[in-house]
Amino acid sequence: MTAEMIYERRWALTVLERVLSRLKDEYLAADNAALFDSLKELLPDEPGSPSQAEIAARLGMTENAIRQAFYQISAALPSRYCERRLPTPLRHPATSKTSCAISLRCSRA
Repeated sequence: MTAEMIYERRWALTVLERVLSRLKDEYLAADNAALFDSLKELLPDEPGSPSQAEIAARLGMTENAIRQAFYQISAALPSRYCERRLPTPLRHPATSKTSCAISLRCSRA
């Protein structure tokens, strides 16, 4: 991986962290912090992550409710990221490309 690709990947992750932080604030405002934290565990889709059924049992919800909530949060991420619903539009400092374009390039690597 080139230095530029590493930088762009880090930049995309920084923007993603900010988007997740904004989503978490929305869940906190709705008194759903535990739900957000649990759904965030499902995002990386890695071995060892809890299943939707495990999260449902832990939160006292149905698996279908968790499935729908996860769909909503995972559907919100790309649009929030690409629409740059952040305090100011974020631009890549070196190239002035939008963070959305950078994330698409990084995801192809």
